[in-house]
Amino acid sequence: METHTNEQPVSALLTYREAAALLNLALPTIYSKVSRKELPHVRLGSRCVRFERERLLSWLEERRVEPGLVLEKP
Repeated sequence: METHTNEQPVSALLTYREAAALLNLALPTIYSKVSRKELPHVRLGSRCVRFERERLLSWLEERRVEPGLVLEKP
């Protein structure tokens, strides 16, 4: 298996479909987030975009909302 200088295997790069499956999001949502630069991605050419699995998981973790106290309305 080929590796890059950072020793990450090439197969660690995900396609749009794989990223959508990993994040449990619709494919159009992934396209939209990439076009708005809201999702970390790697552009390998004008039409070739890939995603690093670990960066997507970190992105997802950063958006975790922990449950808090729910205040009752008077």
